Amino acid sequence: MTPIWHVAWKEYRLLRSLWLTFFALAMLLQITALLSVSRSYASSQEFVTFLFAMTVWLPAFYALGCGATMFAAEKDDGTYEWLRVLPIDGLRVFAGKLLFAVPSTALLFVAVVLITRSFGRGVLPLDETMRQLWGAWGVAALEALAWGALISLISRRPLLSAVIAAAVGSSVTHMIVAMYVDKFWRLESYTVALPARLVIVAVVFAVDLMLARGWLANPRPARVAPQRQRNWTRNRAGERTTAALGPRWRRILRLCWQDWRQSRRAVAGYGVIAVIGGFAVGRFLVFGLSARSAPLLAAASLSAFL
Repeated sequence: MTPIWHVAWKEYRLLRSLWLTFFALAMLLQITALLSVSRSYASSQEFVTFLFAMTVWLPAFYALGCGATMFAAEKDDGTYEWLRVLPIDGLRVFAGKLLFAVPSTALLFVAVVLITRSFGRGVLPLDETMRQLWGAWGVAALEALAWGALISLISRRPLLSAVIAAAVGSSVTHMIVAMYVDKFWRLESYTVALPARLVIVAVVFAVDLMLARGWLANPRPARVAPQRQRNWTRNRAGERTTAALGPRWRRILRLCWQDWRQSRRAVAGYGVIAVIGGFAVGRFLVFGLSARSAPLLAAASLSAFL
């Protein structure tokens, strides 16, 4: 087995539960919708279109999770040094991760179609509607994968990578769509801007390749906190006790301070997104949906969902 397949197998073991979660969520959403309508309406063209539109976005978010965990999870889980031992470079690591991410995302799209066809008794949405949905969410999966991998190459936190990738990718996409049409909140607007969106995806993937080339060659040195001498008290068995830590309220404050030191960068990133989202919501409430507020509002909504 080549190192690329080793990486692909590792991604499979890491992300198979995420894939099954999205598959189960698609089943649950469509079953819930089916239980709320009559049998005659359940096989109608209108309701089947609703079923498919309700779940076709799930593979795009799964692709976002694949991209956000590609490189950030290696350092977060401590497997980065294991990859450095293998006879493999950063490009092959990227190829191995894509070898699982792309087929698994496509397989999830196929699963959503099959679930919709099964629950809709063989009925699928009209060809024009399918084309618009694939143009919106099919390319969105590529965008999510590209932006997620890019942020993952920079960040060390998978969750923060997912949130930033969703915010940046959504903002860029909606800004591009706003350049083509005025009423860009309609589904067909994303199909009109399809060539420009694919160009941006190609550019982002090119940047991913450039950064992945040196991901294992020149690792950033990890910061090691200086060791501090602590005056621990020990019992007769030589075990440390909590008496030296002081009263309970001091221990709680110390744990809060330690948690803040570990997550302050993530909190700062979420804070920036919250400020931008608040500004977008304010513009929406005062001026309505416009070409300026929609990208920020969409980015804030995706980030809040994550």
